[in-house]
Amino acid sequence: MIDSIKEYQEESRALRDALSLVGGELSREEAENLKTWRRGSESYRESFSESVELLGDVESLAGDADFMKQLDDALPHRVSSSSNRNGRKQVAVWAAAAVLVVTCFIVFQTNYQGVNVEQNISRYVTRVGEQKTIDLDDGSQVVLNTATQLLVDYSSSARRIVLERGEAYFDVAKDSTRPFSIELGDQEVTVLGTAFSIWRQPEQFTLAVSDGVVAIHRRSDSVVPGAPILEPRGEERVELPGRNQRRVSAGTVVEFFVDQQKLVAYHSEDIDQIQDWRTGMIHFENSPLDQVVRELNRYSGKKILIEDRSIMGLELYATVKVDHINEALFVIEQALPINVMHHFDRIVLTRK
Repeated sequence: MIDSIKEYQEESRALRDALSLVGGELSREEAENLKTWRRGSESYRESFSESVELLGDVESLAGDADFMKQLDDALPHRVSSSSNRNGRKQVAVWAAAAVLVVTCFIVFQTNYQGVNVEQNISRYVTRVGEQKTIDLDDGSQVVLNTATQLLVDYSSSARRIVLERGEAYFDVAKDSTRPFSIELGDQEVTVLGTAFSIWRQPEQFTLAVSDGVVAIHRRSDSVVPGAPILEPRGEERVELPGRNQRRVSAGTVVEFFVDQQKLVAYHSEDIDQIQDWRTGMIHFENSPLDQVVRELNRYSGKKILIEDRSIMGLELYATVKVDHINEALFVIEQALPINVMHHFDRIVLTRK
C-alpha cells in the first residue's frame, strides 16, 4: 500500500512539473530535478508525459472560439483580463490543470483512501495552530505539531510512517521483529525503540534525537547495524554527504538539505527545548525578532509581518503559548520597543 501512496506522490509531482514546464516557470534547478526524476521513476515518467500531452491538447484549444467562450463563462475575470492570445492560452493551460488536479484527487480518494480501513493505513492531519497526540496500536505515541500531515501503515512485519509535511515527535515502542521507519522523500529514518522529533520542510528536514539511536539512510538502502555513529562534540558542526548511512545518538540534531543532498549534525545540550512545542509552549532565549516571527507564523492564522527592518534584530527572552498568538504578541509588545497592529488579514509589527 505504501508503494501505491508513493506512486500517487510521484504522479502529483509529475503534474506540478508539467504545469511549470508548459507555463514557462521551470527554473534551472527544477529542470535538473525533473531530469533526475524522469531517469529514476517509471511512474513519474509516464505521468509526466501524459500530463504534458493533455496540457498541450488543451493549450491548442486556446484558438477555439467555442472553447474560449466556455472558459469566459466559467472564469470571466481570468479570461477577460487576458485578451491577447498568449494570455488566453495560459488560462487554457490552467483550466487543464484544474481538470488534472481534480482527477488526481478523485483517483486518490477512490484507489487509496477507500482502502485505508482494510489495509490498516490511517491518515492524520493538523490545521495551522493545532496540535494532536496519537496513540498507535503497538504502544507508540506520536505528537503532531501545527500544519502536519502523515500516514501510518502497520503490518505484521513493519511499521511505516510517511511524514508528508510538518513536524512530529515519536516515542516508539520497542519491537525487534517490526522496525519503525519514517519516509522523508528519498530519505528514511529507521528505529527499533527510541524517542525523537522530525520537522519536514520542502527544502530540508531536521531530526532531533532525545533517546536511543536511529539510522538515517536512503530509502532504497537497508539498515546497516554497524553504520558510523554521529557524535559531534561541543559546538562542533559536522557536515557530511547525505548519500552515506549514519546512526544518530541521543543529544544529536541532524539537518538534511534536500537539494544539496548533504547533512549537518551537531550536539545540543538541551534537546527538550527543541521539542518544547509538545507542551504548547515556545521558549525564546535572546532570539532575534525576525526568527521569533518566523516561528509564530507557523501557528498563526494571520500572517505576522515586520514592517520596519530596523527592529528585526531586537532580541527576545520569553516563553509564549502557541495556541494564544495574541497573548504572545502582547508579551512581545511589552518586552520590546514595538507596536503590534492588527488588521483584517494580517498583523504588522513596527517600531514604537
